[in-house]
Amino acid sequence: MPHFITLVSILALLTLGLEAALPKDPSMIDYSPLLSRSPFQIKKPPVITRAPIINNSLTLRGVSMFDDGWFVTVVDRKSPKERIFLREGAAENSKGLKLIKVDKNADDYLKTTVVVNNGGRQITIGYNSADIKSSIAKATKVTSKPRTTNRPPIPSATKKPSVPTSGASTRRPRVRRTPTPPVPRSK
Repeated sequence: MPHFITLVSILALLTLGLEAALPKDPSMIDYSPLLSRSPFQIKKPPVITRAPIINNSLTLRGVSMFDDGWFVTVVDRKSPKERIFLREGAAENSKGLKLIKVDKNADDYLKTTVVVNNGGRQITIGYNSADIKSSIAKATKVTSKPRTTNRPPIPSATKKPSVPTSGASTRRPRVRRTPTPPVPRSK
């Protein structure tokens, strides 16, 4: 029993000497990580979409839709006068190119792309806007030149007839027409 009394007295002294500290009140800063990292939501990993690699040596010249599928004209920039024609559903051509699909952009034709299979590798081909602008500039230079012909000018009806000289008549000359032989009719 004497041990029990000493033990109780030691515990009483310890509890008086060491008062339990009250926990401090939590603040909103303590809960801010929960707002950004909620345990109730599953975050999906970001989807990485890679832009297709556009081939710079081949450019798209024309895309047409026919009853039997797409018809595409492609030009190699190394030899721009040689055109490569591809048709949807056709086998590989002699250069190893095969048309797979056409991604037509209805808003801007320059954003239309074509996916081509080249030796087992898919290549995306698009229009080259610099080539298109230069060809438009060349076309406007050619058409802006005045046309020269060997024909005499056509008289207009608004001109006043010149005053005839003393020996000339006031009539207009007749137009001479050469007769054409009649075409035989077949039964």
